[in-house]
Amino acid sequence: MALLAGYNICLILINRQSAMEMAGKQAELEEEKAKLEELKKEIAAELAEYYPGYRAIKEEFIEEAAGFSEELKNDIINMAKLNEITSARLDLALDYRDKFVALDTPAPLKTFSSYELEYIESDIQTIREALLYYGSGSYSTYDDSNLNELYIKTDLLYRKAQEELHSVYIQYGLEFLFE
Repeated sequence: MALLAGYNICLILINRQSAMEMAGKQAELEEEKAKLEELKKEIAAELAEYYPGYRAIKEEFIEEAAGFSEELKNDIINMAKLNEITSARLDLALDYRDKFVALDTPAPLKTFSSYELEYIESDIQTIREALLYYGSGSYSTYDDSNLNELYIKTDLLYRKAQEELHSVYIQYGLEFLFE
């Protein structure tokens, strides 16, 4: 009987030790979870701080680019004017690239940043190709298929970058910033 009582006491002590270890591990997990939540809040704050700066330069770029497009539709008198407007549009794209690169991009947006840079570079390449087309002087013999492909590629890259941006902001519960 004494042996059985001793066995029961040992079993209780072992179970107690095991329960204490499990409680310690549970506390560690809770602590890690709290740290991860705090990190997520910090990242969300960083993303929220980044977005207004990005949005400002993006909206400026889009508005001015739309203005050039409107000007191209309405005010083209000669090739010199067309080249002038297109060159100004190229300068706008180069300026946007410089401003975008100067932004301090948060880590979760690195993929977006690379997509946005791809888009910008494609836009610049498209405008340069358009300038070559306008400067060719022989529009009927100029192969504009590359220019058409660039327009399509640029549009797809723009959409890809914007989808990535939205995806990250949704992941961090910041989709309200897009309203």
